[in-house]
Amino acid sequence: MPQHQPSIFDIWCPLCKKQVKLLRVSHAARLVDVSSRTIYRYIDEGLIYSVKVVGKTYRVCADCLFRQSNSE
Repeated sequence: MPQHQPSIFDIWCPLCKKQVKLLRVSHAARLVDVSSRTIYRYIDEGLIYSVKVVGKTYRVCADCLFRQSNSE
């Protein structure tokens, strides 16, 4: 049985100015109890750092995500 690939990656976030975990949009949405569309809105508005990885797939900075969710 194939193992599930982790949805977390480490990368430098220029907004947080440190090494951070990157999360899949769906995982990020579940963690902060919002819709995936809300996560994409955060990305579009520059509120959270994101990296486009394949096609239309994004990963988002976990620290930016939690900072944004705490500010609302």
